[in-house]
Amino acid sequence: MRPPGAVDAGDDHRARRLALAVGAAYLAALLYLTLVAPALTGVAWPIRHNWVPLRTIGLYWREGGPGFTVNVLGNLAAFAPVGLLVPHFGPRWASAARVAFVAAATSGLVEALQLFTSRRVADVDDVLLNVLGGLVGYAAYRIVRRARRVPGALPVGGAIRTMRDGPDRRGRTNE
Repeated sequence: MRPPGAVDAGDDHRARRLALAVGAAYLAALLYLTLVAPALTGVAWPIRHNWVPLRTIGLYWREGGPGFTVNVLGNLAAFAPVGLLVPHFGPRWASAARVAFVAAATSGLVEALQLFTSRRVADVDDVLLNVLGGLVGYAAYRIVRRARRVPGALPVGGAIRTMRDGPDRRGRTNE
């Protein structure tokens, strides 16, 4: 029997394979949504492409409504899975810098395909939002990972506190 919290090398290998499979399915869905499916914003954009940082974000911020929800929040949500999946590719991938790199590279690829296929509007703001979304996903990964280390732990105010009676590993109590 393994001690609590111990990880078998086979478990690690299976987790990587699962992350790669889920990542491939995610990438296929992402490419469909960004290149094939019709746009969901309903907001007319006066230019074909945007290379000015924060221009589109500012437009949607001023307009609000469904355009803001779909474009700004949608781009953040669309890349959160990158931050959740990339750390499972192996220990050296479990960093904010690596997640940001993968999110930027993936988003850059999508924007380049949109530019060259003229399927959608290529927008530098999408890359910014996508990287931020990947980092939000990575933050969620770190919170969950830290919470799993301490039995019965809940993330509270950036610190992990246990639900059981008595002091935690650092001698702190829940009172």
